[in-house]
This record gives sequence, structure tokens and C-alpha cells, in this order.
Amino acid sequence: MKTFYIRESATGKKIAGAEDVYESIKEIGKADQETLWVIGYSGNNTENYRECIFMGGMNHATVDMKILFKRLLTHDCHSFTITHNHPSNDCTPSENDKTLTRAIELAALTLDIKFLDHLIICESNYLSFRTVGLM
Repeated sequence: MKTFYIRESATGKKIAGAEDVYESIKEIGKADQETLWVIGYSGNNTENYRECIFMGGMNHATVDMKILFKRLLTHDCHSFTITHNHPSNDCTPSENDKTLTRAIELAALTLDIKFLDHLIICESNYLSFRTVGLM
């Protein structure tokens, strides 16, 4: 099993879309339990914050919205992406994944922080909620 750090330094790279995010975090697809990461961006879409904010079991990770948005606000993020892995290597979003995404969208709208995408990362591929029309 690969060891993953809870907090990593932000890459400082500018992102253009889901493929850039995937390339920067695809290693989480090898984990044997679900981890949920938030990647925050400055006003010009440069990554300025990255952290694993929740760890779950084999097929489930929960999110405390207060912690998620506190971290984003503390790091002056203008926008963000959520990523989590599916240890099953099936990138199909669960109903819980869809419900979580909708809840985060509503909270982000209220706080005026742009929620760019939610990516599910598997060992060799990914699913972008925005690309497949789930956002």
C-alpha cells in the first residue's frame, strides 16, 4: 500500500480543467480506502491549497461542510475542486457522491466560492462530474 500524506504543499500550478487536476492527484487512485481531497485556487486558477480533509472506509467517506469551507476561507481560495478515490476502481458515482456534490454546490454558492468540479479518481482513470453533466 502506498502511504499518503494528509497535507501536501500546493503545486502553485495553473489549472485549465479536469485533466490537469487528475494529473496532479492521480496517485490517490492507488489507495485502499477512500480519501477526499480539496484543492483550492487563487483568483487566476493557480493552486494555492491542497489537503486530504477526510478519510473513509473501503467505500465511503464523509464530509463535514464546516471543516471544508473553513479550510477554503482560511486559505483565501476563490475556487476549488473536490477529488476522492474509489478503491473498487469503478468510477461510477454513487448516490452518496451525487448528494454530496449537490450539497457542496449549494454551500459554495452561498459563500461565493466557485466549485469547479468533483473528480472520482480510480487507479488508471477518472470521472469528472462537470464533464459528464452532473454539475
